Amino acid sequence: MENKMNIFYIDSFTKQVKKILNPDNFTGIFVIVICLLFFNLNIFSQGVGINATGAQPNSKALLDIDVSGQNPKAGLLIPRLTDAQRNTITAPIPESLLIFNSTCNCFQAYNADISQWINLGCLNCVFSGSVVATAATNVNQLNPSFSANWTALLGADTYYLDVSTVSDFSSFLSGYQNLNVGNVLTYTVTGLTCGGTVYYYRVRAENSCGFTSYSNTVSQATSSCWSCGNTFQITHIAGSVAPVTKTVTYGTVSTAITGTTKCWITQNLGADNQAATATTTTEAAAGWYWQFNKPQGYKYTTSRTPATAWITSIDEASDWTGANDPCTLFFGTGWRLPTETEWTNADGAPQNWESYSNTFSSVLKLHAAGYLLETTGAISSRGSSGRYWSSTQYNGTNSRVLSITSFSCNLSTVWNKAYAFSVRCLKD
Repeated sequence: MENKMNIFYIDSFTKQVKKILNPDNFTGIFVIVICLLFFNLNIFSQGVGINATGAQPNSKALLDIDVSGQNPKAGLLIPRLTDAQRNTITAPIPESLLIFNSTCNCFQAYNADISQWINLGCLNCVFSGSVVATAATNVNQLNPSFSANWTALLGADTYYLDVSTVSDFSSFLSGYQNLNVGNVLTYTVTGLTCGGTVYYYRVRAENSCGFTSYSNTVSQATSSCWSCGNTFQITHIAGSVAPVTKTVTYGTVSTAITGTTKCWITQNLGADNQAATATTTTEAAAGWYWQFNKPQGYKYTTSRTPATAWITSIDEASDWTGANDPCTLFFGTGWRLPTETEWTNADGAPQNWESYSNTFSSVLKLHAAGYLLETTGAISSRGSSGRYWSSTQYNGTNSRVLSITSFSCNLSTVWNKAYAFSVRCLKD
């Protein structure tokens, strides 16, 4: 009789339970619970079998549910609770308590050691694969860094980045072990050592299901170490600062032309090369143009790029801020536009500039690159005059500018901030 008491036929058993319970509230999970409660005294230390065949339960299981002989087939429903309902379960919560969280569609178990609900698996969020890491870009020689890149993975909520100097990731670059970079597809890695040091990076994704496996590993070597007087190479990427994507090699010079020693670039920002003469008219030598305190640069060949709506009026009580300074944005910390005082000192003794011939003969090689009109953004005076921004405003609508022509060079006049002029960068 004992053996027969711990074997239950699902058809007859459910009929008996339904006589006691309201059929409208009857679910698979309640069947199991009632089984355990109803027969607890009779099957202490015995296994319970629920099936349609009369088979005995597995001797290693306290509860053995077998639907192999049942038609139609059925499954097991554990308690389904929202986040709010789950959080009403009072302490102490037993270790490994199971629920299905209908807020996040996840099976959850309670981990009493850390007093947290842990996802065992989630529905509708399984990853289709792993993240694919792609080649690094924006390798910066001035401030050793590069951009780590990867492709989007469907279902990812956030990405985690590892960077190391060893390919097996047995150690990590400080701050770059399992770094949560957010839901982005590129991240600038800084704090690197110049001179050809090789770095490795990998990425994985996370959502409510958990983590993917790691991506493939990408390697990137840093550029040679740079000092003022040497050239450096920058890859400009079209966007909110650079008008087009291109790689430029900039020359530099260390000079005390402003009264204190600074490092200057020897061509205009965005220029492919230094001008050949004071009146060179090529776009490659002119470089790009900026409106005052605006980060967006403009290229002008036969038309303006980007061809966005032109800002015809700027009225803001501010010098050029670091957040909008294209020198800082392109080259990094320490690089900036010159101030009015620095241009005044460069223009004064012993240089005593009087025309673009003098400015071009200087170590800075300033030439008549022209400018874009404040009314339309069209090009003007390329080859006959040049305007170079200082970071110093005159008032809300005007700013100080180094202006050069064939017969003059001065900062005595102010110019409307809506003009777009050339930029030269220096480093403290």
